[in-house]
Amino acid sequence: MEDFILNSLRGGLNVQDPPTALQADQCTVAENVEWWLSMCGEKRKGTANVTLGGAGYTGGVDTAVTFLFQHLPSIESQAHANPGDMADAELWALWSDQANFTGQGHLERYANATWNDITVADPIDISIGRIYQHRAVSLHGKMFHAYRNSRAADRLHVWDGTVHRRVGLATVNAAPTVFNTGVGTFSGARYYRVRFIYQTATNLLRSEPSLPVFFGPSGTGSGALVVRPTSPGEGENGWELEASIDNVIYYRIGTFNIGLANATDTISAYTVGYQSVGVLSEAIGNYTVPWSARFVVADQDRLLIAGAWETNSLSSTVGWTPVANDPGTGNDERIPVSTANTINLDGQDGGDITGMSQSINGYIFVFKWQRIYKLTRTNNINQAYSSQLLTTARGAMGGSLVHGIDENGNPCLYFLDPKVGPCRIGSQGLQTCGYDILKVWGTVNMDALQPCVGLYYPDKQQVHYWLAVNGSLVPNQRIVLHTSNVQTITAPGTSNLPTYGGEARRGWATWSSGRSNRALCACLFSSNINTNLSSGGTTPLSLAWLPFVGLETSGNRNNIQMCDTGSLDDGAAYSATITSRPQISGSLLQKFGARAGTVLAAPSSGTSISVSAIRDFGIEVHEFDNIDLTPVGAETQVIRPLDNVFASEMYALQVGFGDLLSPSGLWQVNGIAIKERDEESV
Repeated sequence: MEDFILNSLRGGLNVQDPPTALQADQCTVAENVEWWLSMCGEKRKGTANVTLGGAGYTGGVDTAVTFLFQHLPSIESQAHANPGDMADAELWALWSDQANFTGQGHLERYANATWNDITVADPIDISIGRIYQHRAVSLHGKMFHAYRNSRAADRLHVWDGTVHRRVGLATVNAAPTVFNTGVGTFSGARYYRVRFIYQTATNLLRSEPSLPVFFGPSGTGSGALVVRPTSPGEGENGWELEASIDNVIYYRIGTFNIGLANATDTISAYTVGYQSVGVLSEAIGNYTVPWSARFVVADQDRLLIAGAWETNSLSSTVGWTPVANDPGTGNDERIPVSTANTINLDGQDGGDITGMSQSINGYIFVFKWQRIYKLTRTNNINQAYSSQLLTTARGAMGGSLVHGIDENGNPCLYFLDPKVGPCRIGSQGLQTCGYDILKVWGTVNMDALQPCVGLYYPDKQQVHYWLAVNGSLVPNQRIVLHTSNVQTITAPGTSNLPTYGGEARRGWATWSSGRSNRALCACLFSSNINTNLSSGGTTPLSLAWLPFVGLETSGNRNNIQMCDTGSLDDGAAYSATITSRPQISGSLLQKFGARAGTVLAAPSSGTSISVSAIRDFGIEVHEFDNIDLTPVGAETQVIRPLDNVFASEMYALQVGFGDLLSPSGLWQVNGIAIKERDEESV
């Protein structure tokens, strides 16, 4: 009879199909393991603490880090040798010092080897649930920050390299005041209005105009003294005076420092207007400020926002800024109304917007709980995007959108549908990819405060999802998809369908034990942040990026953990186990036995594993403990015999292995063989 040969388990976990229906390289247990270097499985790596700094950080009881983001700052804000390089990336973190999230939210920035507290433009609303719903994107060196603020200010926010502020500049709903001044013959009715500006060396923001004021000169003065209205108080450092003779066409006739409260118009323009001495003002509505959106992404050189915190009528609306080379100014901080820079996606049908992707194969995908839309760039200034409803049968949970690649190396978007779990959309159409773990998905708490967190780890081609399961209010288990091991099963007759591309199967593992599996947020950042910090920045940040997770903790500062490093999870040991599918010799009418076996593994000094021969789905287990993987010499693989298996009267045999009894170092198993023998037939 054939021996039991286990040479690959890269098909991953399958807990949905009956064990006897699994493919030869699938398994029934895959806990805290991955398939990157090994064929049959390896123990995942651990984590290292990244101490969160900042003068205000206390690290007290029930401190939680709920937002992490990697930001690439502007060239001008850096003093490094290679400004604007990816090695100048910053790590941003949000933490709260209250378990019930009624205290204060603190925003921290790691830049130039230093943690700094950031004063936010509007206080962060950290009500239960809302503190998890921060989104950010880097564009033109700025970090655009979408969050719910406790002042109910209906504005998007941005870090511009110097200050955290509201995007754009507010309109002043007041008019300037005008007086006759001097002695002369200044005459002719005219109108005045004011715009406020925020001017830096590289950026100019302009507000919408104030209300206009009519002025009829006395005819005996030398000019009109225009006193600006009170400024909006959003950091503006200048203002512009605009004038008109008909209250229709305005010209900018002067720009002044914010410290100057008035300016004098001495231009005799009542017959020919101001066109020869001023700059034509832009139309009203060109500098409309972006609202307080829930989602923000960048598409090439423009910003897109979606959903709304404050205005219910915008909860299903997507808006976008002009492109960078548009004739206006501050183009990434305005949404003109004259060129239809918004689109409404069916109002409340299907619920509010729950997510928006970056460009995938040239398209932007927008999700609701039960709908998916595709936005296409039209290159038409009057309507830059068109929308198409792809389906009402699928949707996405908030926080679940992950940009990654598929098994063919093509870009795709992974997301979590509330009903069927993991899905993806890309060059192969819309696919489900979580069938093998549907039983796990059935334990997710949809009503959790933070039901899911997603991240793509490109170095290992893995999609990581942290899920709140079994009634937990925050994530307490991780599911990991190894995208290179996925296979697409296309249903007959659907190969050319643009929407549904069949099922994507295989490649899953579950990671349940270990503190890093309780992440409240995640992002990628430099693997040598601790070295960079301790050296004061003399050691540049590495371009080797690892997953970073934010956690809730009690009594220490270990709220940020760097993953995929070492063999301990925040200093604590954790175990990893795999159980193969069952092998039946011939048929269920034939009993068989096992005599001896062999394990092939990578050498790992001081590391031991156990191997189990499991009879008939768990009726009996023969355990081989303390299999030492320490190399004898310079061998690149170690071979360890399993003597005296002596399992008898089996109908089915499974093999399990791992370090459940004595978790220590990291291990990789590349093959297991067990010699079988025929026994009686039924």
